[in-house]
Amino acid sequence: MDLDKFFRTPIDSSIVSLIAGSIFLYIGISVRLILGQTGGSFMQSVEADLGILWGALTVVSGILLLLNWKNHSLYGSIILISSMLSWIGDNGGFLVGFVLGLLGGIMSITWNPVKYRKGTSSR
Repeated sequence: MDLDKFFRTPIDSSIVSLIAGSIFLYIGISVRLILGQTGGSFMQSVEADLGILWGALTVVSGILLLLNWKNHSLYGSIILISSMLSWIGDNGGFLVGFVLGLLGGIMSITWNPVKYRKGTSSR
């Protein structure tokens, strides 16, 4: 099995970021739908829209991290910032989304492509 392609892309950080963004989106859309049925206040609907925005931003950054991994620091920073801002609107994604977003952002910022060659050690 050729692992060279696998280790050249930040797959793990992208998957963690996509899961976090999905949690943010789910909470933002759920709150928006509930407010639409119950007639919530303007401020509540703005917070729900911000939750959808942070979730969409995290998901798009996670996808772009897979497609354009050379800019992993930029996308990691966007994921990190949108995860911190998820407390406005999503309440941090029930803390699970917040932690996963921080983890995915930090993993993508610190990711370093490792070149594996046949017959050499990984040290």
